[in-house]
Amino acid sequence: MHSWSHGWLTQHGFLALILLAVSLLSACATTHSATGWAGGELRLEAHSFSHSEEEDVRFARDVPFPPLRESERAEATRAEIQRALNEMWTVTSHSDAPGAHWEFRYWVDGGALTLLSFHRVKEGGGRAAPVDRSAFLAGLEHHLTTLLGTEARQVTLSLEREEARWTLDLDLSARTEAPWHARTLPSSQEGTSRASYAQVLTTARGLQRLMALPRNGTTRLEVRLTLEDDRISSWELSRRDASGSGTDMPASEAEVTLVTHALRPFLKGLGEREVVLILHGRHSPGAPLPRWEATEARTLEPPPPPRELEDFRREYLAMHERILRESREEMRDGVVFLAGFSIEQVATMLVGGFILKRALILFEAAAPTVTSLLARGGHGAVRWFRNLLVRMPAAERQALQQLWLKAETQGLKALSEAEKTQLRGLMGRLEGLLRTSLDDQAKKQLRVWARTEYFELHRPELAKALGTVRLQAYDIHHTCPLEYAHLFPKLDINGGANLIGLYRDVHRSIGKVWSLARPVAEKMTARDVTRMMDIVHRHYRRWFHQMYDPSSAPTLARAEQAALAEAAEFLATLTR
Repeated sequence: MHSWSHGWLTQHGFLALILLAVSLLSACATTHSATGWAGGELRLEAHSFSHSEEEDVRFARDVPFPPLRESERAEATRAEIQRALNEMWTVTSHSDAPGAHWEFRYWVDGGALTLLSFHRVKEGGGRAAPVDRSAFLAGLEHHLTTLLGTEARQVTLSLEREEARWTLDLDLSARTEAPWHARTLPSSQEGTSRASYAQVLTTARGLQRLMALPRNGTTRLEVRLTLEDDRISSWELSRRDASGSGTDMPASEAEVTLVTHALRPFLKGLGEREVVLILHGRHSPGAPLPRWEATEARTLEPPPPPRELEDFRREYLAMHERILRESREEMRDGVVFLAGFSIEQVATMLVGGFILKRALILFEAAAPTVTSLLARGGHGAVRWFRNLLVRMPAAERQALQQLWLKAETQGLKALSEAEKTQLRGLMGRLEGLLRTSLDDQAKKQLRVWARTEYFELHRPELAKALGTVRLQAYDIHHTCPLEYAHLFPKLDINGGANLIGLYRDVHRSIGKVWSLARPVAEKMTARDVTRMMDIVHRHYRRWFHQMYDPSSAPTLARAEQAALAEAAEFLATLTR
């Protein structure tokens, strides 16, 4: 896998072809950031969002989720520390040899502790005095609470068995990037859900059947598991090394507990990831049973996404984490929770979820255009999808949100066949809306967003130069008017490349030119609309994105007459 945006697509060939085609289109398209014009003629992009358009990657006035209350975070952080101590105890409690040395790596962020790995560094030898659980926890809890803090960093905890106790050494020197699956919100929730525990138990029993080793021999098992959030999606035995020629001795019920204790800590993570578990078994001559240990487990860090998609992926995962917390710990009803989402947040949830959960395959046939653009990911895809969602009737949009919320919190496999059919139907509906004229309500909302985002995101320097009073005399013109958006299904109709700020008198003048097209609007093709946009650009471009100079009024009048004449001549050819 070469990158996050392409690596997951290797399992789905058709999506790889889609991305290749999209990339080629991007490479040869003329972007509006370079005026969008060549030889005086408009070249509309096949899709006008680009990862290189830094000024276009955010929404204006998008409200983030409120932070946790300090008391809530402090209580949850204490629970995280207690849980980490319990994890270390359950993994190391069978090590009763002096000199035994274990290392645990955690990522600490905002009070949340995400286990990255554990492994036995040294086995030790002999037998030490017993140490009970309460003594183990009491000896370490004070140090952890004092030293961990809430700064985002990797922490390595080294535990060494002495004759009568365990000692702790804390290493904070590692400097690494935050793992993608690491949590940022501490959890007060004890243990794991019933469903998750049942999955771990089923996995442990499946492994128990493979944990047979030769009498007087040894066996090493390497197991690879795929996790998604707090669920085990699948597992496989990737390697088995055995020595000894005696008859195989089956594993006991104790090994089910051993595997369960080793796997449960890794359920506290975000998104899809792989975990490798190493099990060592040995049978000593004369012993009634073999002895098994989980000597290592680690999360495999996936390849990072392309740099231009990093912020988008982190924003999606932060939203995903908050959704999981609200549903798992706050026990909030999904419908009520989603009601507080802005449409931008809904679009982020859907686009990020579709990509990371590889759901695009489900509706590619029903919505090929939508799929091809969402596959690119990033803020551009979210913005384009938001501008499409607003065209969807509210009831259908709510149905899509609620349906996807189930996949977001329970995984794609939780959707029934009927629900997958419903999802395909709703995405097919969006595909159809791409080629349907916008209704008045959608146009009204898009115009509100266009004005806000143009002056706050794309051209803040123009807004500052104009000032609050003069700004009221300026309008936002869509290069491709909203009335013809259905002829350009891949166009980001409200993207910076399609928005022009200009003085109101100039906008009215342009409106007169476009009014000539109304009698033949239903006959116009994308090529015809592009020709009209070219006419407008050539005659009015001197006023685009500029403060208006009143002395240019005579020039504006001449430009209007010339544009009207040229447009009338062209439109006459459509009525013949």
